[in-house]
Amino acid sequence: MIASGTESEDEDVQEYLVPPGSTATIACELEQGQERRELSWMKDGQTMIFENPSKAEHVVNGLKHYLVIHDTQPNDSGLYSVCIANTEFRVAHLAVDNMTTSLMGLKRKRISNSSLN
Repeated sequence: MIASGTESEDEDVQEYLVPPGSTATIACELEQGQERRELSWMKDGQTMIFENPSKAEHVVNGLKHYLVIHDTQPNDSGLYSVCIANTEFRVAHLAVDNMTTSLMGLKRKRISNSSLN
């Protein structure tokens, strides 16, 4: 599962459903010139600390930042966002449920310069 961030607080955050035990990947792509911005991942408004890379990790590839959650469990469900320059951008709501399958073909959005000001 790959999801990407919303630019506006007015937009509804898409909910993504994944089965327990799967790997969920949430993506955020910055615009050119923003690669030096500090970016942190948040879950339900709390900054995430990556102490166990076998459970969750922050992967950077150029302008793309990925939150990879391994072996998803119901307690991984929540609202995931990124914090850039003290501004929180909602990315995805993840729900881990036995009755679901991963959704594919998800829409990508960019975080624009104007939304960082």
